[in-house]
Amino acid sequence: MLEPVVGLGSGDRVGWVVGPGLGLAVAVDVWLGAGASVGLDAGAAHPAMAARTRIAIRDFTATDASRETWQMQFQRFDGRYQVRFATGESVFDPLLGWLESEGIGFATLTGIGAVGQARVSYWNAKSREYEPHVLDEQLEIVSLIGNATIKDGRPFLHIHVTLGRQDLFIVGGHLNDLVVNPNLEITVQPEATAVNRVLDEGSGLYVMDLAEHA
Repeated sequence: MLEPVVGLGSGDRVGWVVGPGLGLAVAVDVWLGAGASVGLDAGAAHPAMAARTRIAIRDFTATDASRETWQMQFQRFDGRYQVRFATGESVFDPLLGWLESEGIGFATLTGIGAVGQARVSYWNAKSREYEPHVLDEQLEIVSLIGNATIKDGRPFLHIHVTLGRQDLFIVGGHLNDLVVNPNLEITVQPEATAVNRVLDEGSGLYVMDLAEHA
């Protein structure tokens, strides 16, 4: 079961923790505001946040009690980025921070890899609410596709995922976050013009506000 992480110093709560002893990764993300400090290994700063601190504790075997610091990797190519996450990393918070630091206001995303845990939701049209599900198992990413836009002035991710189980059956839905095991590769294809999201009163969802009409 996932438990929320409480922010330290001037930071807010971000990230999630997967309980040790379940054969899963434990990942903690803490984003700190200006002037804040915390006694953990600090990662790279970016313009939106004064400091980023992350701990990743792997608990895949009884003998593996090591504590390692991970950082999202990326490389620029002509017109696109390749992004990589490693074992124990959660995805959404670092990816959102990176999108903001790169000034990306609209992009399409595709990905492949494998995870030790996934948080996936189903949107119920009657209640107009997402029904969350936590999948505590090793899963293969059969398909990951979505986009990055802007909502309330900040990057916003809308991603759907299809996940394969050991018995080769698949599950999928609206992605809330992942804990990677052992590798996740996402291709980000940015566009020059930002796309904003606005509230659709009929569905209660934030949808793309596009410039032209047919």
